[in-house]
Amino acid sequence: MRFAKRLLVGVCAVALVGLVGMAITPKVAHGVAATPVRVVNTPANVIPAVQAPAAGDLYQETVSASYAFTSSAACSFPAPPTGKTLVIESASIWSANPAGADPQYAVLSTSTASLSYIALQAQATGVGTDNYIGALQGRIYATGALAITVNLNGTGAAIGIPGNLTCTIDGYLVPAI
Repeated sequence: MRFAKRLLVGVCAVALVGLVGMAITPKVAHGVAATPVRVVNTPANVIPAVQAPAAGDLYQETVSASYAFTSSAACSFPAPPTGKTLVIESASIWSANPAGADPQYAVLSTSTASLSYIALQAQATGVGTDNYIGALQGRIYATGALAITVNLNGTGAAIGIPGNLTCTIDGYLVPAI
């Protein structure tokens, strides 16, 4: 009986080690999944690739503006160079408004069209100021001068307390579209 117990324990231990070994060993790939893939990029068989813009075509512009006695303020950006289109990837704004002159909305626009609204989120207040930030991610094409305009409620804007905007546009230039 004692011999049978030891034999059974030994067989069970070997079986357990075998099961654990089978569970943790890597599996051999079968069929098509194991076939190596060879990619060849030739002029006759071109593989599409996206290349980063040249360093000279990268665009980042930050503009600051101060205002008082008004219910709107704008950061004005220069137009892209002649023969180029600006592809805007992101735009951001920080607005420090007189307390109570909270922004109604901000908009990225050209002289002829509104391109996109920028949602603004309230941040911690300062002494006599309300702070807001906003960001826009996307792909917007522009060929003319740009502006980010913030329209304020006006309750504090008309009393002459100065406010400040800081706006940034990031993107790259491509040949005119």
